[in-house]
Amino acid sequence: MIALALAWAILGSATPKQHATKTAVNTFYYWYKAIDDSYVQYSNTADAEWEMEQETGVLVDTNNSGGTLVERGYINSVIPHNVFASVLLYAHY
Repeated sequence: MIALALAWAILGSATPKQHATKTAVNTFYYWYKAIDDSYVQYSNTADAEWEMEQETGVLVDTNNSGGTLVERGYINSVIPHNVFASVLLYAHY
């Protein structure tokens, strides 16, 4: 029993660790207004949130709880959009 526990401890600690994938800061999107689908900018999520917070004066983030959809981030600039939005930004009025 002790040998089995020791083997599990040795093999369990030898398993490779999962590393986090690239953060949203490194991923750039084409941002469009939710209301009329007009192009806004090509930037990462953090910059798009900051720009929208400056424009609206309220908290803007990707949390849809209690928020109003204000911008959509797409991986390409094709119009009409041929993919679903990758990131959605919500303003919390």
